[in-house]
Amino acid sequence: AGITKIYLNMPYFPFARQDRAMVDGEPLALQVMADIIKMCNFSEVQIDDPHSDVLAGMFPPGLLMVRQQHQIWAAKLEASFRSNPANYPNPCLVSPDAGALKKIYKLAKTLNLPVVEAGKQRDVSTGDIVATTIDTEQVARYQTFFIVDDILDYGRTFLELAKVIKAANPTAKLVLCITHGLFSGGYAHFDGVFDEVMVINLMNDKDEQPKWLSASSTAG
Repeated sequence: AGITKIYLNMPYFPFARQDRAMVDGEPLALQVMADIIKMCNFSEVQIDDPHSDVLAGMFPPGLLMVRQQHQIWAAKLEASFRSNPANYPNPCLVSPDAGALKKIYKLAKTLNLPVVEAGKQRDVSTGDIVATTIDTEQVARYQTFFIVDDILDYGRTFLELAKVIKAANPTAKLVLCITHGLFSGGYAHFDGVFDEVMVINLMNDKDEQPKWLSASSTAG
């Protein structure tokens, strides 16, 4: 009998954000999920834009195949602002926090766009964002802000970031670019905040999609 190869294509890796134990006594959920996947003996596991490089180290060489953020977003953003530059004047990329910096600069190099770096402080015991920072002088130089990140859950990071950008540049055009859109809290609190939201892997099929959402795939 021939050898059967089974491939797992799971764009979003469960517990992707829990790449380290934040408080005493909690499990490393990402490692638990990786161990479960490895027990299934797949020939290959294919994922998109993982939250952390930590995940790759949890799999043996050659098993995990990754489509990186810049590979996913380069063509989509190129088509958007190169084909219709009047719609996206004076564009830049925005890194929402320090964890996104490595990815955003790879995308910036591919697209030849400048980067504006934002930062945030989070209370690790509650998960609440207590501060969002950005270089306001940089923000004043650009008009279209492509905010790129891998995961949107409830979206507090991006809502707070939108506030500080708009405070520094009230006429700014905000385009949110998310690889994995969970939208766990629904869509309502994003109404009127972003001019456009692009999502590659949309995982909320509970609510009717709003007009400002541009999704390349749907849940299920």
